Amino acid sequence: MAARRSYEVIAEALRQSIRTGRLSAGTVLLEGGIAELFGSSRTPVRQALDLLLDENAVSRFQGRGVVVGDGSVAPERRRLDPADIGQLPEAPAKVWAWQTVYQAVEHELVRASVFGCHRVNEVELARHYGIGRTVGHDVLVRIQATGILTKDRRAHWITVPLDDQRVRDLYALRELLEPAMLRLAATRIPAGVLLHMRNGLRDAMLVYPDAGAEQLDRLEHDLHVVCPSFAGNPELLAALTRTRCIIISSKHILHHAGALPAGDPFMREHDRVLAALQQGDGEAAAHALLVHLRNARTKVLRRLRRFRETQLPPSSPYIGPTMDDLPERAANLSSGGFDRRSEIRTAGGAESDPGRRS
Repeated sequence: MAARRSYEVIAEALRQSIRTGRLSAGTVLLEGGIAELFGSSRTPVRQALDLLLDENAVSRFQGRGVVVGDGSVAPERRRLDPADIGQLPEAPAKVWAWQTVYQAVEHELVRASVFGCHRVNEVELARHYGIGRTVGHDVLVRIQATGILTKDRRAHWITVPLDDQRVRDLYALRELLEPAMLRLAATRIPAGVLLHMRNGLRDAMLVYPDAGAEQLDRLEHDLHVVCPSFAGNPELLAALTRTRCIIISSKHILHHAGALPAGDPFMREHDRVLAALQQGDGEAAAHALLVHLRNARTKVLRRLRRFRETQLPPSSPYIGPTMDDLPERAANLSSGGFDRRSEIRTAGGAESDPGRRS
């Protein structure tokens, strides 16, 4: 059998996502966003959308792109997530240069941020990983969007300290945003998506505390990234992205925090939220999520303190010592660089792209 062409694979993946409810009626599909998800050029995406137009699976409207369905539902623009599409074993996505080192850099920088403010040298980063400086810059910009990095007034990259006060500040922001977004999203999340999430949660509960880090990270991503994305408010979503360093920190330091406690209730807390969403009860879901976030804050603070007590800062050649050891740089930072009070004011300005768990 001849291998299917790229546009046929993309069309089938979109078709299945529409059938299962991952892509709900009214969702706007843009060539650029889909091309990024599939790691393809725009040409096969355009061909795939033409196929779906011929099948009446999508339709044109007065705006860029196409909408899922016949156009009777108001268009909803949101950034598509890989969970909206599913896996594509027949067509491995193109691996972009920045993707080859992103996880390794993120791992080092989030660990560094737990110990304070560090200078990050873009040139040394590129040299260390054997990549071009443009690629290195792209990696750092993407990490900046998660709240791990920022620039001081001299345009030097620096880690934003993930100290106790910042954790409290970020949770305060999450407690304001996430429940409100869940109220908006409650009637918009497709039933098939919620069923898939809850089944995944129950699979993890069956093997807990032996669930793997990747499996646990998917639970966090489902509840705290995918669900809020259905709120239909891109400004709220951009602001929430700034707090993602909390979820990222859990992913990268989990194995240093000791064995998972047998009695950790975070999975039951997740289940209460998803159950309320399945019933379309936004208020109950928002309340359950708020309780979960407040419980998680205490556990995250305890875990980060333990990490600082038992681990050393990363020794990567592109990460400098803490700026507490460099008085003149620390003074420069406090006078013109990162200001924690600006966390909420600037939360929506970064360029966008997730107990034991957060």
